[in-house]
Amino acid sequence: ARGAIVVETATGLARLAGAVPVADPLEATLRARFVAWGLAPPRPADVAAAVDAPAAAVRTVMTRLLAARALVKVNPDMVVDAAAYDALKAALLALLAARGEVTTDAWKQLTGVSRKHSIPLAEHFDAAHVTRRVGEVRRPWGAR
Repeated sequence: ARGAIVVETATGLARLAGAVPVADPLEATLRARFVAWGLAPPRPADVAAAVDAPAAAVRTVMTRLLAARALVKVNPDMVVDAAAYDALKAALLALLAARGEVTTDAWKQLTGVSRKHSIPLAEHFDAAHVTRRVGEVRRPWGAR
């Protein structure tokens, strides 16, 4: 009520009023790494080792990046760069609009990643009601 604390609307993080946020070098490193990893990142538990940083600090920064939607949580074992995720979703929607369904081979070509990463992504889009699995193909969520 006194205005001593400000909550950032984009991230939901609080700071003292008048305090200027300082650029976090670990955040910059993680952003760059996730951009480079695209749709094939390491498991969240392995990110700290991949960037050679303390696990607790990496978890804190990843939480902040998820809140700011710089990263997207696909499932508990997979977090990807938001731009890569958005590009994949746009390509998926375009393919569904053009063909009405996505086969396993088309999905593999669309993602360009191994099964280890492509299956969780496909399951995520099913859970998010973008697609639904019908046998060996995926169709738009409302289609029969």
